[in-house]
Amino acid sequence: MTALAMALGLACASSWAAELAKPLTLDQLQQQNGKAIDTRPSAFYNGWPQTLNALLVMNLPP
Repeated sequence: MTALAMALGLACASSWAAELAKPLTLDQLQQQNGKAIDTRPSAFYNGWPQTLNALLVMNLPP
């Protein structure tokens, strides 16, 4: 019985925490984590600014 009560309590606590979590906008996430830079080889050929990718990937001075 104790294990069942603990399991139910944990299930309730996790669903309660999920309801209280505030949704973040993309702008807020980028402020927290920084902007992602596409470093895949295909990024050099699909319209990305090649100078930015080349400098970051190859560690070349600007």
